Amino acid sequence: MPPKLPTTYKEIHRKLIALGFVIDRIKGSHVIYYHDRTKHRAVVPKHVRSIPKGTVKAIVRESGVDIVDFLNA
Repeated sequence: MPPKLPTTYKEIHRKLIALGFVIDRIKGSHVIYYHDRTKHRAVVPKHVRSIPKGTVKAIVRESGVDIVDFLNA
């Protein structure tokens, strides 16, 4: 069974940090991550409630990371 998409901010944060992203800045309730080598950014909403799956997929797409690598991080 393939791993499930993370749906909380904490899970997404851990995976992005494991992939080499660092927090660039915080704007309101959104955290902007930056990867120095690939020059990609990822904007993650820092909400208490769960993040919709479509938004998580968009975060992965904008980060430039393959979905399989993101799930296995």
